[in-house]
Formats: sequence, C-alpha cells, structure tokens
Amino acid sequence: MHMHAERYKMNDDDAIRQEHQRIRQELKSVRKFSPDWFRLKEEVDACNIQLQLDYDDNSEQHSPGVDNTLDDDLHNHDNDSSDGDVQEELLFGDGDPLDGRVARLIDNQLLQFGEDPSGVHQDGNSEQHHNAIASTHIPPSSQQVAQRLIGDQLKFSGSDDEEDELTHLGKVLHHNHSPLEISSSRQSFGDSSRRRSSSSASFFDTKLCTSPSRPDPPDKRVFFDISRKSNFRLGVCRNKFRQAKTILVYIVAVILVASAALIMMNTFKSNVDSSEAEDSMDNLHGQEINPSIDTEEIILGGDEPNPPTLPDSMILFHPPKNEQEIEQIRTTLKEYSDPIITWEEHSNNQPKPEGYPDFTYTTAKHFSSQRTALLFAPGKYPNLDFEVGYYTSVIGLGAHPTDVFFSICAKGPHVPAMEKFTNRPPHGYGLDTFWRSIENVATDARDGMQWTVSQAAPLRRMHIQTDLNLFDADSWVSGGVAANVVVDGKVNFGGQQQWLMRNVELKEGAANGAWSLVFVGCTGNVPEESDGMANGPSISVENNANVRVEKPYIVMKTDRRSMMHERQGRHANQVDQYQLELRVPAATFGKDTNGPQFEDEQKDIRDFRRVKLAVPSSSEDLKAAAIENRSALQHALDDGKDLVLSPGIYPLSQSLIVKYDNQVILGLGYATLVAPENGLPCISIHPGVPGVRIAGIMLEASAQMVTKHGKTTSLLEWGAPRGHDPGDESNPGVLSDIYARVGGLSREVSADVMIQLHSGNIYGDNVWLWRADHVQLRPNEEPNFPRISLKYRQTQQGECEVKNGLVIDTDATNVTIVGLAVEHTTEDQVIWKGDNGQVYFYQCELPYDADHSFADKKFVGYKVGPKAENHKAVGLGVYSNFRDHDIEVWTGVVHPPNDGIQMKNILTVKLDNEGKISSVVNGRGPGPTVGTERGHPYRCSDETCGDEKYEEGTEEDEEEADLAKWCDTCQYQQSDFTCKERVQYEMSEYGITEDKAKKANIEHCTAPIGSDKKDEKDEPDDISQNEEKLVPGTHLRRG
Repeated sequence: MHMHAERYKMNDDDAIRQEHQRIRQELKSVRKFSPDWFRLKEEVDACNIQLQLDYDDNSEQHSPGVDNTLDDDLHNHDNDSSDGDVQEELLFGDGDPLDGRVARLIDNQLLQFGEDPSGVHQDGNSEQHHNAIASTHIPPSSQQVAQRLIGDQLKFSGSDDEEDELTHLGKVLHHNHSPLEISSSRQSFGDSSRRRSSSSASFFDTKLCTSPSRPDPPDKRVFFDISRKSNFRLGVCRNKFRQAKTILVYIVAVILVASAALIMMNTFKSNVDSSEAEDSMDNLHGQEINPSIDTEEIILGGDEPNPPTLPDSMILFHPPKNEQEIEQIRTTLKEYSDPIITWEEHSNNQPKPEGYPDFTYTTAKHFSSQRTALLFAPGKYPNLDFEVGYYTSVIGLGAHPTDVFFSICAKGPHVPAMEKFTNRPPHGYGLDTFWRSIENVATDARDGMQWTVSQAAPLRRMHIQTDLNLFDADSWVSGGVAANVVVDGKVNFGGQQQWLMRNVELKEGAANGAWSLVFVGCTGNVPEESDGMANGPSISVENNANVRVEKPYIVMKTDRRSMMHERQGRHANQVDQYQLELRVPAATFGKDTNGPQFEDEQKDIRDFRRVKLAVPSSSEDLKAAAIENRSALQHALDDGKDLVLSPGIYPLSQSLIVKYDNQVILGLGYATLVAPENGLPCISIHPGVPGVRIAGIMLEASAQMVTKHGKTTSLLEWGAPRGHDPGDESNPGVLSDIYARVGGLSREVSADVMIQLHSGNIYGDNVWLWRADHVQLRPNEEPNFPRISLKYRQTQQGECEVKNGLVIDTDATNVTIVGLAVEHTTEDQVIWKGDNGQVYFYQCELPYDADHSFADKKFVGYKVGPKAENHKAVGLGVYSNFRDHDIEVWTGVVHPPNDGIQMKNILTVKLDNEGKISSVVNGRGPGPTVGTERGHPYRCSDETCGDEKYEEGTEEDEEEADLAKWCDTCQYQQSDFTCKERVQYEMSEYGITEDKAKKANIEHCTAPIGSDKKDEKDEPDDISQNEEKLVPGTHLRRG
C-alpha cells in the first residue's frame, strides 16, 4: 500500500476533519511563496509537471497493482466539505527521490492520456515500475525545458522529509488533446454542478472524464484558477495502461529532444529577446492604439512575504536604547557618507591657514555604482550627526514625519559643501552634490538642518523644527527642490542659484537666493512676488495649482517599539515582527493643492503582500543579468503587483511594460534602470492606463548596439505616437523624483530623447534630465581640461549624444510639471507641443560643447510648439557656458504668438567662458554685452518682455502689431534663403497664417513671393509629428 494511502486510512470523521485542517494550513504556507515560481523557471533544476490521477468514485473494481484507498478516503473527505467553499482535493507525493518522482509524474501524465504500461501495471508490480523509472537520470537542463514545454504554470517541490508532501495544487476546468497547453482562466469552479457527490462518477461533469466505454474527447485543456479566494481541486479519471517499456522509450526521447532545444534556445536567446521587444514596441507605435485594458484579465499570482527579506543595500535601523547602540549606528552610517580627507593628509602636515576646516568631504563617489537606502523604523534617534553621501536615501518608515525623529543633535542628517581644500578654498562648492535625498523624517538640529545640494537631491515629507540652511558659507550651489515640508524656523537660501519650494509651510519666512525662487502651494510667511529687476532673485508665487500628487511612501507597522538590531555580516537581524505598507496618496485639486499634506484620508494603503521588492541580478555577465532583471521585474508587473526596486543597478534586455491602472514602480536609494541596448526605453507605459506612478528612479542610457530606423530612442516613453490618449483628469499619471542620465560612467552611451510623453494628464514632480557635461576618467587618462577639473573628463562633441531632454507630443495635453531641469542636450532642450501645458520652475544649461551649428539651427532652451494654444510657464531660467566656441544663441525661450501663452519671470544667465544668449523670449529682452560680468541675470517679467506691441488695442492695431512683431523677430539677411523658404518657416515655426507670413516678408524680400518653389514632398506632412523644417543658413537676430 502506498504511504499516502496509509496516511489517510482513517475511519473517524473527526480525525479526517483535523487532517483536513492541517492540509489547509500547509496549503496556505505554500501559496504564500508561490511567486518564487518566477525565479524557479530560470534557476531551479526541477521539472514542473502536471500530475492528474483519473479515478472513478463509484467503481468497485480496482486496477491490479494500484491501491485505491486514497480515492475512497478523499471521496469521504470531500463529502464533508462546506457548500460555501470550492472543494479541495490535495495530492501528495510519495517520498521518492527527485528524479524518480519526476519520472513518476511523467508516468501519471501519460496514463491520463491513454498511455498504458500494461507490462508492469497489469502485473501489479507498481513499485517495481516506479523504481525502474526512478533510475532514469533527468538532467537539470532538460527539467527546465520540460518546464517550459508544460507551460511554466506547474510547480514541483522537493523535500527532505521522507513523508508525503504537498507537491501540486490544480483545478481542472476543461480537457484538451494537448497535455502541455496551459491557459490562465479566472473562471471560478464553485458551481455546485461541478462538485463531486457520492452518486456521481466524478466531481466533474461526466462529459469531462475519459472512461473505457467512451473514446477520448478531442479537448483536454488544463486550466488554472489563480483567484485568491479559490482553492485548487484535483480530479481523477481512470484509464487503461500500456507497456512500461513504451513509457521509458518515450521519456528518453523527450529528454533528448528537450536537451537539444535548450542548447538552441541559449544560443539564440539574445536575438529572440530583441525580436520580441521590437515586436512589442511596434505595436505601441502602430497607427491606432486601443487604450482600453481589461483589468479583469490580470493574472493574480501568490502573495509576497511581508516583511520581505531586505538585501544588503537596504540598511534597517531601530531606535537605540543606550549610548552603545547609538555608537553602533554612528559607525554604520559612516560607511555610507562620502569619504573625507584631513588637512594633514592633504597638505602633508603643512600649517593650516586660518579659516580652513580640519577636514572636508570629497567627491570620490561621484560616479560610484553603490546604491543605498538607510531605513529608520519609527522612534527617536538622539545625538546622531551624519553626512548623507552620494546615491544614498535617508527614509523614515513612519506614517507621519515625526514618527522618525532625529533629536538632541547638532546637525542630524546633513550635506555640507565639498572639496573645501581644492575648490575655492576654504568655501568648497556644492555644484556636484547630486543624487542624495531625505524623506519622511523630522529633525531639531541645533545648528539648523544644512542641505547644500544641487539637482536630484530633494527634501520631501519632512518636519524641520529649526532653521533650514540651503547653503554653506560662500560655496556655489545650483539646487534644488523641497516638497511637502514644514519648517518651523527660517529658510535661508544663501547663494542658491535657483530653488523650488512646493507645498512648504514657512513659519518664519525665507531669505536670500541668487536668481530665481519659485513657491508653489506654499503657506505661512511666503515672500512677496518680485520680478527681480531691481535687486535680488525673482520670486514667483503660485497658489491653487490645478493638481497636486504626492509621492508614494512606505510605512512600517509593528505592535511594539523594537530594539537596536544586531548585525550579522551585512544583514540586519530583525528582532521584532513587523509588516510594511505602501501608501499611495490621492491626487488633490483646487484649494486642496496648498500646504503640506501629511494626513491624507484618501490615501490608498497597499499591503506588501501585493508588492514585489526587487533585487538586481547578481550575475557578472551583463547580458545574462539584463535578461534576468527584465524577466523578474516584468513578471511582477504582469502579475498586477506594485514594484519596489531595492537600491542597485538593473541593466535591462527589454523595456518594462506597464499596462494596468494605478500600478506603482517605486525606486529606493537611487535604484538605476539601464536602458536596453536595442534602443528601447527602460519603461514604457501603455496608453489608456490612468493613475500609474513612477517614482524615485534613475534612468541610465546605454551604448546602443541596434539601430532603430525611423524610431526615436528614449529612456522613458508614456503612451504611444498617435495613441490618442487624453489621460484621466481625475486620476493623472505621475512622475516623481525621476532622474535621467546620458553619460557619466561611460561616454559611449546615447539616446535620441530622454523622456517622451504621448499621453495627456500627466503630473511631473521633480524631474532632472541630464546629458553629462563631465564623465569619469578612464584608468591612467589625463583630464582634457585641467583648468576646469583634474577629476573628470569634460564631455566633447560626439560623446554622450542625446538630442532633447523632454518631448511632449501634440496629443499629450494637460501635462503639468512642478520642478523641471534639463541640461546640455545637443538640440532643443525641451519641445512642448501639447496644449494646456503648465511648468512651475524650469532650470536649463545649454551644452558646453556647442558649436556654431547650434546657433545657426536656432536651438533653444525651451520651445513651445506652434499648435499649443494655451501654455503656462513660471520661473524659467536658461544659462550658457560655451566652453569651446564663441557662439551667439538668438534667444532662450520660443513660443507661438497665441493669446493663451502665459509666462512669468523668465531669465537668461551667462555662467562663464565664451558666447552668449542674445535675448530672453522670442528674440526680445536684454542680453550680455562686452564686458558684462559673468553670472548676471537678464530678465523678462512676462512673455511680452515689456514690449508695447504686445499690449491690447483695436483689431487693426493688433494685426499691425502682430506683423511688426514678426518682422522684428525674424530679421535676417535676404541672401541666406528665398522668400518662399522664409514664409514656409514662419508658418511652421510660429503658427501664423500664410497671408500674414507673406505680408510680413514683403517689406524685407526683394525676390517675389513664391519664387524658387520647392517640391511639396520636401515639406513635412504633419509638423507636430516630425522635426520642424530648418532653413539652411538661417540666423535670427534680436530686433
């Protein structure tokens, strides 16, 4: 008798029920970890085979050599099941060795479909048969292939226990002639007609069973019900047996074929991946995209563990109980601060000049591959002063910022200026203090909280109970963003060139700042607006914004305060039980967009059992790692789960495709996605999918190994060209803390555009898109501009190629971005074609390595497309630092002459070196002259730059003013191009009618209108879908 039959040889109904409860508990345990199937299909040397035993409950005849006690006991057990639940029937293994059990499962699979090993089974020698099969070796590679052949939906687990174990849960809904075809049906099997009773031949409809008196049905398709509330049930239908020798021959043949297939698959896998990815994107780039996604077809997998196992890059701290534990935390935190150098080390023990510090932090980790998240459980952390280093995030896990409190400290978590011995000593600088952040904590630092940072270094969801100092003495700084913050003291901007305050409560006001300060939705003592013409920075204040959406955050739930953990190696030994939640704040509108938002009754709280905590592949083979990363991440997204990326670098073989409403991808500790080498983006969001949140992620360009002819390569793409997706005004898509980078670690990387938006109603919250102006030196490489830096190579033409930072398509209407920075791309930095766009705070540097073609082609820092009837932009700054050529860019910002265009506080600045930006907006506004001091801002308070020709008047006056405006703006040398070219260009570039363009040019052209007519096919059919036509030799001067 089989062991499982003996195990269930029970007559007592109570004992059966007890055993049933034990089985259910074991079932829950297995399902909890079922997402590991995603890794098992790639990593585990096991064959996942569907096992079905056919049996007939009413049959009194048992096949020779087969003990049917299990059938009877399961039948009795099933009759005791509750009518309100789907009945379960659990199949247990018999403790055979792994290979023997695999062979046995294959045997039973063959029995289901009429393969009869009569030579053994009919003789009753079942055990001998299975022992013979157990001796057959099935190599791991063949097991993996068999797993794929079966359909990747079946699970087989081994055990050290000699007793029977739970090996498979299945629900049979329908049979098909192919035993290997799997479908992910979500149909429930709770219908009572499908349940088994004592009078039925099976718990299935008899039409679904195979019996000796009826031929096999043409359909034997195995379906799975993967609904959470459903349990799997297993039915058994008995059939004839065949020769064991036939089975063995069959198995060996399958193994040989599968092994050969595996070798071929591995050989061509990279090509297959590229082809599949391209096919996927071809669909997105089709003429018509159906935006509707049936979310009911999400395949729900098993739950994730909560709490998840934390990787080494996530360091979890608990509140200390004594000074010894405080010192342990200090020691750990030093590992993640930037390296220091003392004066003695720097000067070789020379006397220290007055005013110099004892040590300084250095930029040695500027291009490090290390990524770190410092997680703090709720509680108080006294007497901790630590610098927050590169690629490090300090993250509190409380429901409120004050739940994690850095108390009784001088500085707490902070960022000072760096390189104080070598860069403008003794002040140092903060122009390179990128890529560090802090969120969801409180501090009462006695010296005030110091945060001397530039881009990609936000403060978010904080309560600062003293002053906030965004500077360090006379250091240069180019920041920055603070969002959803309360400051009890005063905000001191110091020498910050620009800064955005979004939803900050300023209890004691703010002071200083250099060029541009923007306050959006702020409360308290907010500074008064100023255009900055007289003195000081321009101050832009905006209240009641159209929309505001806060970044998702993680909360730890625990029953009691936990103690300081002991560290084992680099892993935290968690001494208390806790669970994590992902909280997703709802969008707010109108008056609800003002002030900090710590208490949100409309937030969506998501259990981490439906959140995948991802860890980057450990493979040293870059291509293998890219395939593994993409597979694991995409499986979680396809499973409908939210995705949290642990700190690390994730090369990708294909794009991550987001296709379900309200899905979240949240990166921690500057988790970095590296774009596929086939030109596809890191992330692609399907059109017609509202409420998606992408947050806290770095997007890194790669060396493009495949040319995508006719397609624009990017790092993130939302929607599809001609997808006609207006988005959802009440549930916008959101980009929070998104940092794209082309270059840095490598200079051979490239892309066409960093971010493309084709869908409407998207909200951006702190986005920095950076073409590297400097890159890491290779071993033994000398710096190419030692006068600028001895640490880095300065980027030159042909390196880190990317044309545009942000392109917003014509269909992408109602896009709002609060906090946007785009720098150094080789053509227009921003192209905004969609209507009703809004930008609050924009910072831009034109490329340092630009040559005269950049000026000749009229590339600018910010371009609004001709079809945008309405556009609002507040606090725009465009800067020049032309290192290699003395060039003159005609203007900083371009927009069409539409009444719905509103701009406020626009400026240009010459930072250093040669050349200049000649005007501010559309060729109007001041520009540098000979001898102008560097760093001086040139301003316009609005889009008119104070030009009286923009003022309202009679209809006739307005028409004449329009003509005069275009004549002044578009002065040129007639010999450079024909009048026809001039008219065509003005029509496409500025959106004016042909009549106006012709009339504007009559006064300036000697050639007749229409001369030198060009072939119509030379003109773009749709200027919104193609690059605007550039006129050769065009050079616009300020009128």
